[in-house]
Amino acid sequence: MATESPSAQEKALRINLDSNRFGTFAEIGAGQEVARWFFHAGKASATVAKSISAYDMSISDGLYGPAGHYVSRPRLESMLDREYGELAARLGASKGARLFVYADTVATQGSKRHGSLGGHGWVGVRFQTETGGEPSQIIAHVEMLDRHTVDQQEAAGRAGVNLLYGAFYHQDDPNALIGGLLDGLGRERLEVDLIKFSGPAFSGVDNRLMSLQLVQQSLTDVASFTAQGEVVQSSETVARKPVLLVRGSFRPITKVMHDAIDGAREQFEQAWKKDDIAVVMEMTLHNLMSGERVDHRDFLERVDILGTLGYLVMISNYTTYDRVTQYLRHYTCEPIGIVVGIPILRQILDEKYYQDLNGGLMEGLAGCSADP
Repeated sequence: MATESPSAQEKALRINLDSNRFGTFAEIGAGQEVARWFFHAGKASATVAKSISAYDMSISDGLYGPAGHYVSRPRLESMLDREYGELAARLGASKGARLFVYADTVATQGSKRHGSLGGHGWVGVRFQTETGGEPSQIIAHVEMLDRHTVDQQEAAGRAGVNLLYGAFYHQDDPNALIGGLLDGLGRERLEVDLIKFSGPAFSGVDNRLMSLQLVQQSLTDVASFTAQGEVVQSSETVARKPVLLVRGSFRPITKVMHDAIDGAREQFEQAWKKDDIAVVMEMTLHNLMSGERVDHRDFLERVDILGTLGYLVMISNYTTYDRVTQYLRHYTCEPIGIVVGIPILRQILDEKYYQDLNGGLMEGLAGCSADP
């Protein structure tokens, strides 16, 4: 019988009562919602070395360096670098505890991302697994789907507590760590579309499998990584670009398919006078299933081949083409091309797949308007 997950309050209190943890909270853009949980839980003086919120851009730049975008992965990493460096320099091993830094940079209002009025943010934790040891790190990108700012702030706070708790108590089981990120929230309030593990605690972790876990455990509909295996947001690779989409199982990718992709790309470039085209190889969960489960070794073998050929890989739980084109339309107004054979083309043009859309087949083929 499954046990109920502890609440955010219980998680924060457990960390506060753990005399081996001591660290800094640096939060920008959503108040100090994560630190607040630890102060409210009690015994925070045993856990919190410093809590900081550098809202002013000049102050933020002075602490963490100039930023092109304040809600971005580079800004999060500079926050972690600066705060962890200061904490380690001032305390080192003298505190007798394992040091950590939690950081986030969040925009809580008003973008039209994913058709909602929610915000988004980058969150991360850098932590020691033993006193004086080399740190490990987890960073993630989250979408906050609540309509009201106060609810988005509250969701950001819970997500931060969940991340810290997972890092400290589920570091040996990243799948369970991912599964706990939405505790007390649910997918209707928060989406996690990117996560990256690094450092000695995660030396055996393949971040491509962690991307797969995000989709398998329904934390997101889409996860992506580059040919080099680097996890990325789709917006980082397809924003404002023409996209050539290839959906398949790629077990393996055949010469015929490779030739078809090359031919389609050549026609695409000629038709739209664009050479900066994002070629996306999409695999759905259905295409990855072997019986009732996903064979991770088979999955990695397939993406290794695609990586060798230099392709961006996207994993999704979309069953129809219109869903994935609508997703891409959130990031680009440029043309989207789909490489298919005749059997797949017949399926795409079958109106039975679009009966739940007001515009039927035409709406499914057109996707939605873009506002990247």
